[in-house]
Amino acid sequence: MNTKFKIGFIIFASMFVFTSYCFPQGDINLTLNETSINQAVQALVDSKAVNFAKYDGSYGVSQYNINISSASVNLIGNSSNNIELNLNLTGRATFNCILFSFSVNINSSLTVYGKASLASEGQGYKIVLDPQGIKNYTLTNTFLDALIQDYLNGFIRQLPEISFGTFTTLLPNVVSQYYQSITPTLTITDNAAILSLSLNSITTSGTLASNESWYGTVNLTGNVTIPSGYSLTIQPGTVINFPSGTSLTANGVLSANGNSSSPITFTSTGSTSPGTWGTITFNGSGANGSTLSYAKILYGTEIDVTNANNIIIQNCTITNSSMRGISFSGGTGCSVINDTIKNSNTAHGIVIQNGASVTCTGNVLKKTNLNQQGVGIYFSGGGTGIVSQNDVDGFNWGICANWGSSPTSYNVNYPNKNNRVTNCSVGLDVYYNRALLKTNN
Repeated sequence: MNTKFKIGFIIFASMFVFTSYCFPQGDINLTLNETSINQAVQALVDSKAVNFAKYDGSYGVSQYNINISSASVNLIGNSSNNIELNLNLTGRATFNCILFSFSVNINSSLTVYGKASLASEGQGYKIVLDPQGIKNYTLTNTFLDALIQDYLNGFIRQLPEISFGTFTTLLPNVVSQYYQSITPTLTITDNAAILSLSLNSITTSGTLASNESWYGTVNLTGNVTIPSGYSLTIQPGTVINFPSGTSLTANGVLSANGNSSSPITFTSTGSTSPGTWGTITFNGSGANGSTLSYAKILYGTEIDVTNANNIIIQNCTITNSSMRGISFSGGTGCSVINDTIKNSNTAHGIVIQNGASVTCTGNVLKKTNLNQQGVGIYFSGGGTGIVSQNDVDGFNWGICANWGSSPTSYNVNYPNKNNRVTNCSVGLDVYYNRALLKTNN
């Protein structure tokens, strides 16, 4: 048989209680005992969601409408993952003969046997029964063997049309993000179904050996590198603690995307001094397309983008860096949008140099000391892009373009309101550059 019988099992949320911690390496087993499975199956049957209808069969059976009145499962522990599904059926079948037709009531019991496996369902998994046949059947009003056999064959062919409605997935989304393989392993014993899952390893120092997904609290013990060709995904709400002097370098793709209610936090293991830990670096073409959004970056050195294209840093808060907030050297198509950079150091807020092309829009940059040091947004060395709708406060120079840079400071949608520079010694400074194309600051 190549048909599948779908069985949905209810897994209560209490089985999956997660606190903020780093998922361990290795396997985890989830056990569903036979009693719990039978309770779930019978609850689905009691909901009256299961029925057959409109079957056109051979041997004169034209149609029937049959309900499952009760169901239970037998788990058989062997290497084949066998399952038996015991069903009691009630309903009515209509038979068409050459000269006449008639209907009979059906009151039957039977056992469907087959092999169990796992299949994806939404963001999780469900147990699927591949039926091999029927045994131990009884029928009432069974007056012809051919009709009986036709009824049973029809039942098997109708199995794919049995629906338990919306299946409850075995693994919720918050769990399934952290497994190395898409489908966990299913093992059937005499009294339980066991799902074995290989948890994603988390590299806390050194170089990633595979694609990884981080969640919870990740305590680094040294520098971490994403090699070119690999990716690191950091889930919303993750907190990453850096010991002194350590950095995260993305030679591959870093996707660190929180949200407004669950931002990602990059911080130090203890000290709240600026520059306690190192940098988040996007390095080279392997990092192209990396994203950093809704993240808090605290007490680091800087975010450094070197010769990487299409890097997006958006809706982030960068506080108490020891050097620049964000630095771009080379690379095109990058964006810094709606970020907040607050520092008390002597360095610049955003630096765009060495031919880098960056759009800076809607950012807030504030120097929190009273010394008015550094530049808020600094284009230099051939840097280009758009600088618009930013608020710059407390720097020596608010926005500066020099040494061959050519940014555009203009927003056609806001011709009378663009960058706002306050409490700076110099608002807009341009020298030794090719052109500052348009301004409406």
